[in-house]
Amino acid sequence: MDKPRTISFDDGKFRKTQKETIIIGVVTRGDEEVENIASSKVKIDGDDSTEKIIEMVNNCKQNLKAIFLDGIAVAGLNVMDIERIHEKTGTPTIIISKDEPNKGSMKKAIQNVSSKEEKIRKLEASGEPAKVGNSFIQCRGMKKSQVKKLLDETSGKNSLPKGLRLAHLIASGVSKNA
Repeated sequence: MDKPRTISFDDGKFRKTQKETIIIGVVTRGDEEVENIASSKVKIDGDDSTEKIIEMVNNCKQNLKAIFLDGIAVAGLNVMDIERIHEKTGTPTIIISKDEPNKGSMKKAIQNVSSKEEKIRKLEASGEPAKVGNSFIQCRGMKKSQVKKLLDETSGKNSLPKGLRLAHLIASGVSKNA
């Protein structure tokens, strides 16, 4: 049986004095094999994460079953547009969170950064989170039952997909001393 190929994204650590941080994409097959790693920089509290992810996915040139995102925002409040990512890549796009997202506190924080109306639009368009296993998901392009099956195939004995865990470790490691 062919194991599903996915790409998972997470951002690096950053200080408030920085203008940007790294975002890492890890392509995995199932919960075992790493096939590719991509990276880019995104602006802290900026508006460029959606386009950077689309660019990395489209440059990947691999037949992907899904895109996993660790939360709806990277680099602070650089909110991703999952509808646009799905539309421009043709790949189901899934936000995964260990904890239930708190849209109210995010909306409050967004009031202090630029492009607040657009960020709130992206946040609202992401839909309501659904509990799947030990995680909360928001997705475009795939039914909840399909997401559950895909999470089972890509997570092994863990609650998060291996690619998402690796993207987090790599992004955190390379940005630790930035």
